[in-house]
Amino acid sequence: MDALLSAAAAGDAGRLRRSLARGVPIDRSDPRGDTALHRAFYAGRLEAVANLRAFGADENLRNKEGLTPPEMARVAEAEELLREGVRCLAADGAWRAEERARPLYDRLVRQPPRILNPALARLARRDGECRALPILAIKVGARGSESGLVAMLDGFGDRSMAVAYLNSGSPVLREAAERWAGRNGYRVYHRAGRAGVLWGRF
Repeated sequence: MDALLSAAAAGDAGRLRRSLARGVPIDRSDPRGDTALHRAFYAGRLEAVANLRAFGADENLRNKEGLTPPEMARVAEAEELLREGVRCLAADGAWRAEERARPLYDRLVRQPPRILNPALARLARRDGECRALPILAIKVGARGSESGLVAMLDGFGDRSMAVAYLNSGSPVLREAAERWAGRNGYRVYHRAGRAGVLWGRF
């Protein structure tokens, strides 16, 4: 990993300053388009943010998700909300403690899709086969999240996930579930109004 980018993410001020003193381009980016400033904001490393700003890092550069460095702090916050939401879900998609889950859900629904969808994608890549994450995403029903959810089904889906997609009320997810079932030799059945896992419904 690039020393400047990893130092920014870790908040290692000494290594960050040494990299910059050696003439490392301050706005160098990784394959996702994240610069050191993106990573510092995302990791909540305020000293690294201050150092990078002092050396002239560009706060307006957009990564491949279209996000500026300051927006990455909001992505990290959205990821934490998603993690908390997942902890509130039972295996069948029902809420474990509605009084705790409802405020989290309301905060997730208010997240702009341009922040929530990258948070969902990053969390899915990092946490691998978390079965509750797509269920939570269905319940939140963020505009534009369907393509990421389809990728999760294709990447680590199973029959129960396909059934949840089929019965979610989203036409995009229904088609994805039917394709997945056909490829994997399953028959999945639509059950109108499957309790607890409906698109955009708490």
